[in-house]
Amino acid sequence: MNYELNSPTGDNSIWKPIYRNKYQEGSIIGPDLPDYLATQILKSLDGKYHHLEYAIGELITKYSNELDDDLTSRHSILLDIFKSWYNAERRIKRLPTHLYWLHHFITSMDNHLLRMITQERTGFSYLATSIVLEKLDRAFKSDPDLKDKLDDLCKAIEAGEDPSSTEAGVKLDKVAASANNKMRKDLSKAEEMGIGKGVDPESIQMVETMFNSRLLKNVKLNRRDLDKFVKHIASKAQDSLGGRAEIVEESILESDIVDNLEHIENFSHLALIDNVSNLSKRYYMNFDLYIDCSGSMGSQASYENNAFSGVTLRALSRLFVHQLITMNMVKKMYLFSNNVHELSKKELFTKTLDRGTNIKSCINQAKANNKASIILTDGYDHIDADEDYFKKVYFVVLQQDRLGEAFVKYHRGGQILFWEDGKFYPSRLSAEQGYNGNMYYDVVSKKRYDSMNKGR
Repeated sequence: MNYELNSPTGDNSIWKPIYRNKYQEGSIIGPDLPDYLATQILKSLDGKYHHLEYAIGELITKYSNELDDDLTSRHSILLDIFKSWYNAERRIKRLPTHLYWLHHFITSMDNHLLRMITQERTGFSYLATSIVLEKLDRAFKSDPDLKDKLDDLCKAIEAGEDPSSTEAGVKLDKVAASANNKMRKDLSKAEEMGIGKGVDPESIQMVETMFNSRLLKNVKLNRRDLDKFVKHIASKAQDSLGGRAEIVEESILESDIVDNLEHIENFSHLALIDNVSNLSKRYYMNFDLYIDCSGSMGSQASYENNAFSGVTLRALSRLFVHQLITMNMVKKMYLFSNNVHELSKKELFTKTLDRGTNIKSCINQAKANNKASIILTDGYDHIDADEDYFKKVYFVVLQQDRLGEAFVKYHRGGQILFWEDGKFYPSRLSAEQGYNGNMYYDVVSKKRYDSMNKGR
């Protein structure tokens, strides 16, 4: 038995931790994670790998009934795999014989170079864990009897025999090798882009968004929507910027970027476009970009058919910004909440602010710089209708389909686009008469406006 994950004394005795919750109590690897991090990991992972979770559920029932093990759970196994990548120090805190297969699997995929990237980095460790679980899920799907074959593997290990002499051992070794290969590619790309370097749970959301192929299929923008955005924003700003537009036969992404992405599974969705090589319009002009990072942007997006379920507005906004960068439309970037902070490209997927929203501070800075600027926000703020108007400021509003009367001038200037369900909608002016006879105005998306007026 390989006891590379050993006790502090170096022998095979079991390290006894102080338990803080029932899920970590059942895990085999210590030290335990902080409770908030363990909770975030389980919240993000639980329920996504149906074949794996079904198999583990069957095993848990067996362990509980036949082996009197009430500690092991699917949650403890998920946490063990995460801790195998996250923990700088790893110790065996308990190892019943029926979990020898888990210990063998974790040690067989252990890679010192990969762990140098993942340890104590929440996002990178989460990415590695997701890859491992996806590979395991496929293995249990392709061989539903694999769960029953784990007994033979555990018995072989207990007897000191070669794990590869069992069918389950061979299968798990292949899963480990395949997971490591994918990890090398995806961790390299994540490190290059700055995704997952953070140590806070917010890094999980960024990784979840950027590498979840099922999610990205719902988030992608097609070329028509991108052209609509470019045509609307760039044409409105062209006089202010003095830029020019040319029709160019080339990819919206530069060729060297496409080459770098082609080896990443499903990574073409990161560009959020269906066809990157069609005839496209490239605008040689740049905007300053202000990205809302207030507390409300940490809420989950709620669009039709749960298309973006599990992703925050903050993560969606970073995806959108990444696309503008690839289109060469961004000059400087800023994050804002109560105040404005300049943002580098390397910080795009790592830096967060939270706190309140102050759109006025962005408008004031755009005025001071006299720069055409895009403000990407969920619109939860109030501005002065006259004092805070600036003809070079353009709004892209996420999730919300209405803004207050203070934004009427921006509507009349054609300076607002709503982004709903992955599509852009221009603004419309909605007028309603109050009980006192006064007229009240809202700026709403065309989608909402059409719905409000349907049948009238």
